[in-house]
Amino acid sequence: MARTIQEIKNELTQNFVDNSTIQNLYGLTVGVDFDTQFSKVSFEGIFFYIIALSIWTLEKLFDEHKLWIENKAKEIKVANTDWYRKLALNFQFGDTIVFEDGTWKYPSINEANKIVKLASVTDEGNYVLIKVASLDNAGNIIPLNNVHASALTSFNNYIKKMKIAGIKVLSVSRPADELKLYMHIYVDPLVIDSTGKLISDGVTKPIEETINNYIKNLPFNGKFNATELVDFLQKTTGVINPVFDNASAKFGTQAYAPIVDYYNPNAGYLEIDPSFPLSTTITYILG
Repeated sequence: MARTIQEIKNELTQNFVDNSTIQNLYGLTVGVDFDTQFSKVSFEGIFFYIIALSIWTLEKLFDEHKLWIENKAKEIKVANTDWYRKLALNFQFGDTIVFEDGTWKYPSINEANKIVKLASVTDEGNYVLIKVASLDNAGNIIPLNNVHASALTSFNNYIKKMKIAGIKVLSVSRPADELKLYMHIYVDPLVIDSTGKLISDGVTKPIEETINNYIKNLPFNGKFNATELVDFLQKTTGVINPVFDNASAKFGTQAYAPIVDYYNPNAGYLEIDPSFPLSTTITYILG
């Protein structure tokens, strides 16, 4: 930010009056400022004012140039993965886009039509992969086509217009990957019965709830981590020792593959395979 003319002049003149040669030549009093010893209309006063004014003008020009660069930088599209993710989340199903000021945009923002609630973007080298999903009324993750049969097609057309030219983009919205999870868990027999229910109410299954909540709350396109799940189970009411046996997962019609350490779901999210419910894959041992 440009200094004031007076600030610049004060700095210049202070160096002037502090110089011992100048002090001897003019007979200046040490420690007394320039404006006290020189008139504003003196040659010296006008000279330093002109110099200060020139420097101030230059600094103002620098400020204006800097502001111009910053404003131009804001207009530049940085097509990184974060940019594509924001682009996906801004999709408004059923609304048209218009070309204005050199870019495509929605004429107005309609939050009710923003059906993409979750998005993940990865750079796959020769293309950009965008995974998107929506949420149902219960907060469960669903593919876009569960919202409307043409939702994914509409989204793809939107991305085709909005993306950076020359960049190949693949957008997908898929049903959840399915998970089979086998564990045996030692429980407090005073709190949990042999079926995993709380003795206090005979209905709640806290261990199954913990597992389902862990899966549901994974970041979109986040990795399933068996060790992390065990850590959550250790904090669950009535659990003495949760022991992970094995897990496997699959996407679509693919065969189940064992999970060694991590599993990154193809769809971006997981669900327990309804053919292998937790009630049949968890063994409760009364400790």
